[in-house]
Amino acid sequence: MKTTYAEIKNRILDCKKPYKTLLQRLHSLDILSDMPYAKIFQDLQNLCLQSDKFAAFLEKDPQLKTIPIEQLSTWHNDYYSALGNYDNCMG
Repeated sequence: MKTTYAEIKNRILDCKKPYKTLLQRLHSLDILSDMPYAKIFQDLQNLCLQSDKFAAFLEKDPQLKTIPIEQLSTWHNDYYSALGNYDNCMG
């Protein structure tokens, strides 16, 4: 059974509404600092929100023609800075 490009596109778009709902919940989620492992969950929340922001930018400019390399570098550093010490963690 062959799948067409339109079918694949529709399947992906079908996920967009539930994804946006989950993203809104994630954005409004307050992770208290005194919770166990709060820093990990706060960093994960931030990574997910940054990823969505970058994905939205890519939809507008898929070839990254309108963004300076300095901005891309800043986004890259901000995104991966939260992962900097996880290679030393017990998890």
